[in-house]
Amino acid sequence: MMVRGVLCVAVGLGALSAGTALSQAETVTLDAEAEATIFEDPSLAVGFGRVFVGSNLQRSTRRGLVRFDLSELPEGEVVSATLELLVVSQRGFGLTFDAHRLLADWSEGPTAGNGSNGGQGGPATAADATWTQTGLGASWQAPGGDFEPTPTASAFSQSAGTRLAFDVASDVRLFRDGTAANLGWIVLSQTEPTSGNVIGISTDDEGFPAITLTVVIEESDPPCPADTNGDGLVTPSDFSAWVQAFNAQGPACDQNGDGLCTPSDFSSWVQNFNAGCG
Repeated sequence: MMVRGVLCVAVGLGALSAGTALSQAETVTLDAEAEATIFEDPSLAVGFGRVFVGSNLQRSTRRGLVRFDLSELPEGEVVSATLELLVVSQRGFGLTFDAHRLLADWSEGPTAGNGSNGGQGGPATAADATWTQTGLGASWQAPGGDFEPTPTASAFSQSAGTRLAFDVASDVRLFRDGTAANLGWIVLSQTEPTSGNVIGISTDDEGFPAITLTVVIEESDPPCPADTNGDGLVTPSDFSAWVQAFNAQGPACDQNGDGLCTPSDFSSWVQNFNAGCG
């Protein structure tokens, strides 16, 4: 039963906490959980080592695959998500690359590449993703990988040392809400296979910088009973709003969660105010 009446309280708020914003953004940077190179020659693969994208002098194409475990991301709205790849070798200048959302699952595989920094690939095993196989006992529906035809984002590399940055926030939102499966991305050169230009991308397989995904999350605000005026801040003005709620027997009056609006809720409001929200 709600206790009715008018509460008139004079109280100094100088000792109480300062105003506290209720919402906050958190930035999380993830290292790739899997990365691989598929070669137009389906007998070759690289699952361990650098990722290669482009075409060699013989016009044989390479494409890079990358995937992240998103389970470490906090709950909340995805504000931004950036896929970043460090170019450590590049043949040719001023190259543009596209990142496409993958539509089939795949395996990184164990194979290391031969030749200069692994760029010639190595003999593929059944566990390696290749031009025709996913590495999971299945074939791609289309040679070269199954992916969304429209690229999610593009990025430009002038030379070695460039950090390619792809805006993939739209895909990460799809992964998070279950609209699309989190199968990662495939990175293609816009000039394949007409030019013999190719880049090598650093991975942490050999202790070099990892391929990363940096996500900014606007975290969901936790319940904040002290914010009785609903302005998103905890300030002394919330005390006046609590008194009004008490006098009106409004739901914001109940600060101790017992389902009643009683004078004891004033003490609970002071405790909630001092605890703040954030």
